[in-house]
Amino acid sequence: MTTTSSATSAPSAVITSAAPTTSTASTAASATTTNSIDVASIVAQLMTIENKPLDALTSKISSTQTIISDLGTLKSNVASLQSALSTFEDPSTYNNPTASSANSSVVTATATSNAAIGSVNVIVNQLATASNVVLQSTDLAPSFTSASALTMVSAGNPMTLQQGTGTVFSTDTNPPISGTGVGGAVTLTDLKNWVNSLGLNLSANIVQTTSANNWVLQISSTETGTANAISLGGTGIGNAATNTQVTSALDAHATIGGLPVIRSSNAISDVVNGITFNLTGISATPASATSISVAQGQDNSNAMINTLITAYNAVITQYNSMTANSNNSSTPGNFANDPGMVSFVNDIKTMFANGGTEASSAKITGFANNTDAMNLDLVNGYLQVGLAKYNFSTINPVTPGHPTVSDFTSWVNGLGSGVNASFDGSNILLNSSANSAIDLNGVSTNPITRTTISLASMGMDIQLDGSIQFNTANYQTAVTNNLFGKLSQGLKLGYTNASANIDTYLISELNATNGALTTQIANEQTSVTEMQKQQTDLQARLAGIQQSYVTQYSALNSLLFQLNSTSTSLASSLAAITNINAGH
Repeated sequence: MTTTSSATSAPSAVITSAAPTTSTASTAASATTTNSIDVASIVAQLMTIENKPLDALTSKISSTQTIISDLGTLKSNVASLQSALSTFEDPSTYNNPTASSANSSVVTATATSNAAIGSVNVIVNQLATASNVVLQSTDLAPSFTSASALTMVSAGNPMTLQQGTGTVFSTDTNPPISGTGVGGAVTLTDLKNWVNSLGLNLSANIVQTTSANNWVLQISSTETGTANAISLGGTGIGNAATNTQVTSALDAHATIGGLPVIRSSNAISDVVNGITFNLTGISATPASATSISVAQGQDNSNAMINTLITAYNAVITQYNSMTANSNNSSTPGNFANDPGMVSFVNDIKTMFANGGTEASSAKITGFANNTDAMNLDLVNGYLQVGLAKYNFSTINPVTPGHPTVSDFTSWVNGLGSGVNASFDGSNILLNSSANSAIDLNGVSTNPITRTTISLASMGMDIQLDGSIQFNTANYQTAVTNNLFGKLSQGLKLGYTNASANIDTYLISELNATNGALTTQIANEQTSVTEMQKQQTDLQARLAGIQQSYVTQYSALNSLLFQLNSTSTSLASSLAAITNINAGH
C-alpha cells in the first residue's frame, strides 16, 4: 500500500513505500523511495505570505495616485469656475456696443466696451496708400528677359533703397547681396531676395509683363502713408535700369467728429475713445458726412449666467462624487472617509449663497449734516479703489485732526481716483465711474452698506445637493428690473472686501506656489514618491528572501534525493541477504 506523510507547519516532501517484488517479501525489510519536492510551488506559497506588506503598500500607492487624479480634476474644475466667475463679474463683458455705418463704401467702424453710445460723423478726403516702385531694363543694359537676367548692380555700381528716412545700400554687409550670375554678377532674382531679407516693411516680387521675354522687379511697401514711401537710386540703377513710381505713398485725410486728422493708416483708432474707423473710400463731396452709430449690443446676461452655473455645477458634482459615502451612494468616493481634504468647496458654496454685491459703490450712513464729524482712523485707515490705496492721513480737515463729512467728500473728489463722493443729507455716497471695487478701512462708527442681489433674484436657484439650477421666470423678472445694467456696473459674488470674495478665494486656492489645492496635490505626490522608494527597497528585500527559500528547499530536495538513493541501496542489500538465508 501507499502512505502519505505531511507536516502541518509547512509544505513537505511526499514519501512513498513499495512492497518487495520477491516471494520472500514478508521476511524482508520494506524498501523506501522518496520523490523530489516541488520547490517552486512551496516557495510561491511562502512568498504569498511574505508579499503581503508589499501588496498593501502597492495598494496604498494606487489609492493615493487616484486621489491625486481626483484632486487634479477638481483643480481643473475650480480653475474653469474662476475663469467663468471673472468673466461674469467683469463689467466689460456686458458693455458690448456695436458700431454701424450709414455708408460702408466710405467708412466702417468697430466698437469696444469703452465706446460711448451715440453717433459720429466722418468725412473722408483722401485714403492712405502704399508706395510701389518698378525696376525695369533700359537701352544701356541687356533686357530683363527672365527672372535670372543680369543687372548692372555691383560693388562699383551700388543700388540704394530708401524707405521713409532710412536708406540701405546694396554694398552693405548686413545683409550682403549674393550674386548668383556668372562671376558673382547680380541677377534680378538676387535683388528680389536681398530686398526681402532686409527685414523692412517691404515686399519684392518679379513680375512678367507683356511677354515671356519681359520681366520687372516690383517693390512694394507693406505699410501705407508717406512715412513708408520708397524710392530706388544709385549708379547701379542709373546705368542699368529705370525705376517708375507706380503708386505714390499718401496719408489718409479725414474729418472725424468735426476734427481734421491726418494718419498714415486707413484704420484710425486714436480719435474717438473705443471706436476704430476703417476708411474705405472718398466722400462724395467735401461736406458729405457719413454717420457712424454706436448702440448697446445684445443683452448677453443669460449666456454669462448659464456659463457660470455650468462651471459651478462641475465643481459641486465632482465634490459630491468624491465625498459620497455608503449612506448616500452605492459607489463611495475616495474622500468618503476624509471629506475635510476638500472642505474648501463648502466655503465656495457658502460664499456663492451670499449673492452679488455692487462693489463699485458704497454708502456710509448715519449723518445729519455736512458738518458732522467722522470717526476715522487717520493713521491706518484708507480708501481703496481697485488696487490703489489712499490713506486717510492725507485728509486736510478744516479743524486739524477732526475731519467732517464735507472734509471727507472733498478729499475723495480731489483724489483723481475715479470715485465720486456726495452727501444726500444723511449718507455719504461713493461711486466709481470706472466700476472699480471700493473698499474702506478705518471708518469706526458709521456703518458701511452696499446694495446686494440674491442669486435667486438673478435666476439662480440653489438645489439640495448644492448645485444651481437656472430659473427662467426669475431671470425674466430680473431682466425687467435692469439686471443687465447692474451687471454692466459690476457685481461681485460673495463679496466682503477686495481681499475677501469668491474670486480672490479661488485664485488663492489655485496659486501655483502656495495655493491650498496645489500644496495638497504636491504633498500627495511627495507621499507617492516616498512610498515608491519603500516599494523598491521592499522588493529588493523580498527578492533576497525568495532566493533564500529557493536555496533552502533546493538543498532539502537534494538531501531527500540522497536519502532516497541510500534507501534504495539498503533495500536491495536486505533483499539479497534474505534470498541468501532462504537458500536461493
